[in-house]
Amino acid sequence: MRILLAHNTYQHKGGEDSVFLAEGNLLRESGHEVLEYTKSNDSIKQHGSIRVAVDAVWAHQSYKELRREFRNTRPDVVHVHNYVPRISPAIFHAAHAEHVPIVQTLHNFRMVCVDGMLMRDGAICEKCVEKRIKWPGVMHGCYRNSRLASATVASMLSIHDLLGTWQHKVTRYITLTEFQRNKLISAGYPAKRMVVKPNFCPDSGATAASNPDRNRGLFVGRLSHEKGIDILVEAAQNCSVPIDLIGAGPKLDAVKAAAPDNLHVHGYVDDADMRKMQETASFLVLPSIVYEGFPMVIPEAFSMGIPIIASRHGGMREIIEDGVTGLHFAPGDANDLRAKIEWASENPDKMREFGRNARHVYETRFSPKQNLDILTGIYRDAIEEVAPASAPAIA
Repeated sequence: MRILLAHNTYQHKGGEDSVFLAEGNLLRESGHEVLEYTKSNDSIKQHGSIRVAVDAVWAHQSYKELRREFRNTRPDVVHVHNYVPRISPAIFHAAHAEHVPIVQTLHNFRMVCVDGMLMRDGAICEKCVEKRIKWPGVMHGCYRNSRLASATVASMLSIHDLLGTWQHKVTRYITLTEFQRNKLISAGYPAKRMVVKPNFCPDSGATAASNPDRNRGLFVGRLSHEKGIDILVEAAQNCSVPIDLIGAGPKLDAVKAAAPDNLHVHGYVDDADMRKMQETASFLVLPSIVYEGFPMVIPEAFSMGIPIIASRHGGMREIIEDGVTGLHFAPGDANDLRAKIEWASENPDKMREFGRNARHVYETRFSPKQNLDILTGIYRDAIEEVAPASAPAIA
């Protein structure tokens, strides 16, 4: 197939950027022709706030460029990752006008929340989920702590709701979990267009998954409140289990100052050092207080046979099976997290069993081959719906 991937890159590279690159490479390696249409948030500084706000709702320049691109290249399908703010939902109208099927991956909850995380004042918030106009998010300035910025996102969502963009211009939505899919359906988005596809990662190797010399915990991620780093620091107190902490973020200095002796704060590390710490980890800790989408650390850990101790809510409750591929703890409860960490340390045989189960889940659900099969199947369905007579055969 000829596939056009569209993505508005972030100023600070994150998980969405990584998925965009990984899926593109996977498709190329399997023989598909991959085109790209990208915009960068680095250029936002060149434009005034009014221009950025207008473009977020309807980027006229992107619309013209995309109509021309679709006519010249005739892609079989367009796959959008992030469109905020410089591509805008105009891409859906451009594809629809040129009769090109379009697939949208929903990496977060922005379709139902102006901030995209379903979080406010440090806690889960779902006040805007079922509201067509996201006025609570505007009143509280949920997006970038700005009412103006929040109003821009809310306007984009509401205007395109009225235009029928979400209901009629997107051929297929990809959600990362059933939890996310159900949230969107409850908000009124079309269930028949929602398909679940998890993220994936390259295979780290079964030899790494079978390493018996594992006796430490591991945290990998942004050191910020929503990632539950404060909960982990508190849980590590009065606990002898060694835990390696990898990552940077706004709480790095505070974590260094508060960390007990068993919590080893490494900050950012290169891939080689990351690999060494993964190979000695008997479990990964995922203490997020937000629902999360599908953090890349999950398939990466599962590929290496590392079970996960995770907050029992959102997609994590679904992805990580308690007592099978890891353990759940009550979200935000440091005492419960500490108890699960200590249980993991005292039951190495069970944790190795959970690790083997995690490796099996990786092989059957999160491997490149499985992801390619699901992704091309979604493309095929989208193509057949828009142009049944001209749908190409997919290898």
